[in-house]
Amino acid sequence: MWMLLLGQGAQSAGNLLTTDERAWLNAHPDISLTMWDDYAPISFHGENGKLQGFMPDYIELLESKLNYKFKLVVPTKEESLSNGKRGAREDVISLLADTQDRRVYWNFTPTLLSFPLNIVTRNDAPKDMTLSQINNMKLSVVQGYASQEFVQENYPQIKLDLVNNTCQGLQHVAFHESFAMLTDLPVASWCLKTQGLINIKVAGKSEFKYEMSLAVRNDWPILFNIIKKGMKAVTKSERQVLHNRWLDQDAFEQSWMYSNRVWLIALVLFLLLSALIRVYVWDSNMQSNVLQRMTNVSDDDKELEHISEASSGLTPRILILLCIILTLLGTLITTEQWVSHQDRILLGILVAALMLMMLFGGYKLGSIRRNEENESLFEQLASQVKTRQTAEKIAKEQTLRLFKQQKAIQTLTQTQTKENIEEIFKEIAQVSAETLNVERVGIWLLDSDKQMLECVDLYLKTKSLHTTANPLLAKELPTYFQFISQNRVLAANDIMLHPATVEFRQGYAQENNIGAMLDGSIWLNGNMIGTVCCEHIGNPREWTLDEQGFVGSICDVVRLTIETDRRHQAEQALLQHSEELEVMVEARTLSLQESEQRLTSVIKYAPIPILTIKMDGEIIEFNPEAERVTGFSRSEAIGKNFIDIFVVKESFKKAIAIGIGTKRGEAFRNVELIFKCADGRKIEFECSIVKAGKNGGSDVGQMIAIGQDITQKKVLQASLIKARESAESADRIKSMFVASMSHELRTPLNSIIGFLGVVLQGMSGDLNIKQKDQLGRAYHSAKHLLSLISDVIDISKIEAGFLEIHTESFALKPMFNEVVNVIHHIADGKHLNLHIDCSEDIVLETDRKRLYQAILNVVSNAVKYTEAGSVTVEAKIINEELIITTQDTGIGISPSGLEQLFKPFERAESHLKIKTLGTGLGLYLTRKILTQLLGGSIEVESQVGVGSTFTIRVPVKISEQTLLNNQSILEDQPL
Repeated sequence: MWMLLLGQGAQSAGNLLTTDERAWLNAHPDISLTMWDDYAPISFHGENGKLQGFMPDYIELLESKLNYKFKLVVPTKEESLSNGKRGAREDVISLLADTQDRRVYWNFTPTLLSFPLNIVTRNDAPKDMTLSQINNMKLSVVQGYASQEFVQENYPQIKLDLVNNTCQGLQHVAFHESFAMLTDLPVASWCLKTQGLINIKVAGKSEFKYEMSLAVRNDWPILFNIIKKGMKAVTKSERQVLHNRWLDQDAFEQSWMYSNRVWLIALVLFLLLSALIRVYVWDSNMQSNVLQRMTNVSDDDKELEHISEASSGLTPRILILLCIILTLLGTLITTEQWVSHQDRILLGILVAALMLMMLFGGYKLGSIRRNEENESLFEQLASQVKTRQTAEKIAKEQTLRLFKQQKAIQTLTQTQTKENIEEIFKEIAQVSAETLNVERVGIWLLDSDKQMLECVDLYLKTKSLHTTANPLLAKELPTYFQFISQNRVLAANDIMLHPATVEFRQGYAQENNIGAMLDGSIWLNGNMIGTVCCEHIGNPREWTLDEQGFVGSICDVVRLTIETDRRHQAEQALLQHSEELEVMVEARTLSLQESEQRLTSVIKYAPIPILTIKMDGEIIEFNPEAERVTGFSRSEAIGKNFIDIFVVKESFKKAIAIGIGTKRGEAFRNVELIFKCADGRKIEFECSIVKAGKNGGSDVGQMIAIGQDITQKKVLQASLIKARESAESADRIKSMFVASMSHELRTPLNSIIGFLGVVLQGMSGDLNIKQKDQLGRAYHSAKHLLSLISDVIDISKIEAGFLEIHTESFALKPMFNEVVNVIHHIADGKHLNLHIDCSEDIVLETDRKRLYQAILNVVSNAVKYTEAGSVTVEAKIINEELIITTQDTGIGISPSGLEQLFKPFERAESHLKIKTLGTGLGLYLTRKILTQLLGGSIEVESQVGVGSTFTIRVPVKISEQTLLNNQSILEDQPL
């Protein structure tokens, strides 16, 4: 246990100290620790010359906690008398009392040992003494101890007897050189035990006690903190082990029995005398009874009489032994120092009287014992005579049964060679019934759920019939199932009385007239798998132990039968599986060979370079395409380092990093490296490198490198980028031109529309019907053309980055009212139900004009392409995002139409395409506004003949990033 405690302390040492404290200890490997060698049992030299005691063991435990070894120093006599002043070689003192003078030199840890100082005197001194009562008498104290300072300061009238150690002071007290000694009990107890002092007692206590701690030099505060941490790590159980080992205070403890031993001895003598008188009277009564029986001793009792005489021979021996013990006891009592002279005379007389009574009582006791033994033997003989014949008969019957049972077991064991398990079960049931002479024997096996016993064979002896029975259910017989699963054998002498079989009274037992049952449980691999039931019909029957053991053996035979059958089945299945495995291995081997051949062919004829490289960079495979591209032959590349032979200086670091990552299991794709060819040319390669083989260590496996020459591809990409930039510039110039022509295109068209309106109003004269019709058509065509031009110009401005966003805060509900005012006449003309669901509380901070334009386009399209039914618009805010859903019951859009829906100048095919005016720019412009200007999106779901649902999503507050974003259409990302 001590070594375990040390091991536990060492395990926690790593986490006990801080890094700085551990470094400080490492920098001071020779810290000295002073320990006294004359303070037993605290610390002293043992028989082997080494220090032992409480403190050496505690310091060893402390060192294990700190994982540090102190340099042990044993002070000389002169150093011991320094009264706590620190010497040149003292860093730590193992145990020192805390006084005011010593604090000048030392820091003291929390109290380690606390002992009250007691006044120890001879046995003839009075009790409950105090130091104030010791006037002008010598008091022994250890020189240099704190007790000396205490007495000198508080009791100057006491004469001090300065001694070197506690044992010397107790010797002075015992031999009258001093009156008493002031010391602690653990050390005094040790001295009493080791020096055999017997006339010493504790006469009283002082008000002073030793509060002893570890003392650490006060100029090393870090060491003081380290030692306090180590002491705190010492558990209470570890300290208790040390206390129990060394600090024994039992030498002065006296029990009540010890204090009153004289009266106890007198009481014992009185009780012995009373017992002897009682024995004498009893012996007189017993003798007459024994003599009367001795006259009727028969021939069968002769041997018993001999035994009685032999047993009575023990009485003299016991008597002699008791006399010796009594003599030794009397000698010990009369020589004890605590017994007075008068008590010794009295006790001597009592011991002599006791010896005489023992002589007389021994004789009487032997007589009584002999009489009792004879009477007991007479009674035993009478009982034996009556039962001898019965026992012989029972033994003979048991021998015959055992022989029959053994023969049956041998017969059943030989049947295990049969392959048919049903036939084996039948023979087991039949042999068991004939051997036990029972009517019914059944073998029952437990199902997989352990809730039902199924009968595999039931043998009826009188009918010589093998049959089966209905299953036994656990829910109907819970007590029986529990008992049989916890016990090897169930022996029910009376089925109606046994607690495990009372459940059979109704039904099974009553139908088959069963009076007794002997069931055994079958166990396989620690699990119960069934039972063997032997059922006696008619009256109850008492099952013998050999019959119960026979049933247990039958269960073992059944278990062996089942185990053999399962093993046979397993062997057959294993054989079949082995054959199938061999076929699979052959097929797999052939497949691997074919795969290897295919892989070799692929590598050989692949149109790209393929290399196989070891983890250290050595090339081990080099295909023909790699030879062609690099100019190195296979023989030149094999065995060379991949980086050294191919990689140029510019790609050296990158190639090394790829190699390190591949060792860790990383895969690299489309990594660009610059290689050098055999003729000195540099080519740009796009490589993919991956680790092949088992996922073992970093040096296990291979790397597969596949690459292609992308030098020409790089040149082509550069030219494509240049062409793209030229095309983008031209398109941007076109968009800028269209955007700048807005005034020149709109101004004359607005004039035409204005003059046509004046003429149609009759301000220039009356018009006939034909003129009004023609001018009206021109007016509407001009308005349509103006809308078309506006959409084109807006798109061009967006693509050219000239369309600005004007952010403002506004309510959404009034905007919807404006939309309804524009399109309500179209809805009314078709008798459509136009419903707007928008809360008054929705307030947005975005471009109102552009959002209005997008909503109007979507809602007007829904009204235009809905012939009957309704158009429902719902607006709500979810997670700071406005969601506007426009749902109609119109003609719907086909999947092909959905793909073209947001493209410019594209309109979905339908029968309303001709009737409904449109340019195919509305939804295209709407998507541009929502995605590129407002930071939102638009989605559509549609089903032909059912209707469409358009969903607009825009932020409630447009973000700063969206305001700064002004993309070109060429940079548009697909949604």
